[in-house]
Amino acid sequence: MQVKTLALATTSLVALGLAVAPAAQAAGPAPMMGRVDIDFSHYWDDFGSEGSSFEDEYVTWQGIGRVNIPVDELHIFQVDIWGGYSLDDGDGRDQFGNAGAGVHFGHRDPEFYLGVFGALGRANSLGDWSGINQVAGFEGQWLCERFTIYPQIGYWDSHFGDGLLGNAGFARLELRFYPQDRTKITGAVKYIDGEVGNGSSSEVDSDGWDGVVRVDHMMGRGWVAVFAEVGFRSSETHWSWGDEELDVTRANVGFTFYLGGPDTPSLIYHDRNGVALSSPDPDELRVPYSD
Repeated sequence: MQVKTLALATTSLVALGLAVAPAAQAAGPAPMMGRVDIDFSHYWDDFGSEGSSFEDEYVTWQGIGRVNIPVDELHIFQVDIWGGYSLDDGDGRDQFGNAGAGVHFGHRDPEFYLGVFGALGRANSLGDWSGINQVAGFEGQWLCERFTIYPQIGYWDSHFGDGLLGNAGFARLELRFYPQDRTKITGAVKYIDGEVGNGSSSEVDSDGWDGVVRVDHMMGRGWVAVFAEVGFRSSETHWSWGDEELDVTRANVGFTFYLGGPDTPSLIYHDRNGVALSSPDPDELRVPYSD
């Protein structure tokens, strides 16, 4: 990981945010609001290395609870808690699970958000390997009528190297579009670059890209929404004898329950006045690894 590149990108994000932040007049703090996402995902893993390959397929469930706590008119504090596990009972490679908690704090006005985030959790790399991971970084949002631009940049590490990425820097860019108040279309891309081995003699470079598209639609009076999401991730571990590659495709569907605030059937309202931030997914630490 190029530390200078990460530092330059972080400084640029903060500087740009300070430059464009408007001097908006505060209209009073928004009420405390929360949301709970419950989804079921189908994963397809495709692992390949020099002269060998195998595929894996499994189903998981995951729940994410988030609450937004306004500190004052211009500052918010958000807490995230999540957990999930595989629904398959096959061999050891079919077992998968993660759990953790994250926090966000920053400045938010009607057109702009800039803040910091951090998270701590446990990730499982589809076998008996699992380990504590932690992430911290900067994030911002630019609210442009029916569009939201949401960049994140940070550092991610894990305490167990086999099959999990550590000592990694990442950058993520998300774009949200609201064609109508009840509907949201989200697209995101991310790049991550780190190491496998976490300080052992087998420490090698590993990097990857991923992308996701999601559609949300709010139902009824505005306290529940349905969503569907597809994602693809490709990562490579660069050994001295050759490269290993892991491609992960997933499709998931689920429900979001909105808590607190007025009964407003509008996703754009809930995103811009309530919970609007996300912690990184620990599954993104899984990389190709063979012992």
